Amino acid sequence: MSLIKDTILEAMPEPLKDAFGDDSTYTHKAGGTQTVKVMEVQLVTDESLYPGTHRGFEVFNADMDSDPVAGDSLTFKGSTFHVVDVQSDFMTSVLVCRK
Repeated sequence: MSLIKDTILEAMPEPLKDAFGDDSTYTHKAGGTQTVKVMEVQLVTDESLYPGTHRGFEVFNADMDSDPVAGDSLTFKGSTFHVVDVQSDFMTSVLVCRK
């Protein structure tokens, strides 16, 4: 599965990848910081699962140094968000975050 994911992302032109997302700083709970492109996405969730204000961000898995997990943090446009849940598929991860 990883080979398929990497092949698809390698085949995607850089201008296309650059057009989708903003450079943001991702800090892993286990240590380490990296710059990644993130896209803000609309969360479709039951408010009882995530009470309060939550925001969603999507990242390409291949751009991550390690898998995103709850407890990581993301600095997006000057604001820091804490990752409370991660919903991943073979190509991207949606980060459910709270300020």
